[in-house]
Amino acid sequence: MSSEALAERHDDKGLARRVLVGALLVPLFVVVSGRLLVTKRGARIAELVAGGLVGEMAVVDYGPRSATVTALEASDVLVFSQDAMIGLMRRDTTLGMKLLWSMIQGLSAKLRASTGELASHSPLGQTLTWW
Repeated sequence: MSSEALAERHDDKGLARRVLVGALLVPLFVVVSGRLLVTKRGARIAELVAGGLVGEMAVVDYGPRSATVTALEASDVLVFSQDAMIGLMRRDTTLGMKLLWSMIQGLSAKLRASTGELASHSPLGQTLTWW
């Protein structure tokens, strides 16, 4: 079964122009083509191309968006609601596992980068508290 049968397909010049910081939108966006810019408080965080994911944290924990995403050019993305992701995992476990694994790898990379950034700004010997 094709993933496109379970996802909405968007082809526009800005992912509805912009996903606002703090918006309570749950979809996971998978970049098919184009380039998306991820910013936070005006700072450039990442540029996403084909295969990139946006919204993986919000689709898992229903939290507000943590960054702003703007298309740099006409972009084609697949949009998965949490229900669509669960449906995909039930119908095509191989594809569902690939999507989950990609999300885990992306979140792991972001966590490593964040902890490295935190450590670089932490006074020597100070313990970083997670929760």
